[in-house]
Amino acid sequence: MAKLQWTKDLEVGVDDIDNDHRITIDQLNKLSKTLDDHDFITLFLAFADHLRSHFALEEGLMTKHLFFAIDCHTDEHKRVLDEIDGILKQLEAGDTGTARNYVDVEFPEWFMVHRATMDTVTARFLAQAIA
Repeated sequence: MAKLQWTKDLEVGVDDIDNDHRITIDQLNKLSKTLDDHDFITLFLAFADHLRSHFALEEGLMTKHLFFAIDCHTDEHKRVLDEIDGILKQLEAGDTGTARNYVDVEFPEWFMVHRATMDTVTARFLAQAIA
């Protein structure tokens, strides 16, 4: 079952970030619907790669435009990537339950708060800096 639906209300106003967020939601929904463990692991690896790429994109924009709260935002990205790395180790050991809970509950909750707070503030700053 899909946990998040992409709507215009989720846009932060920076096209590259919004496009990546749309992909994030699509990947979460695919993961949530995947019953086969092998397929789930393959999709989770792609999800982890996407998050690394997306966070690097945001951090590059923040660095380029001297975002005032870059340390706070990048620290949160690092925390999430550390969680992802821990989950990847559990997947290697054959535990898909933790990853499935992360995809179904923990990450969607985190994503909605992060998008509404840190990403929104960052996007507003970037919109002014780029204009």
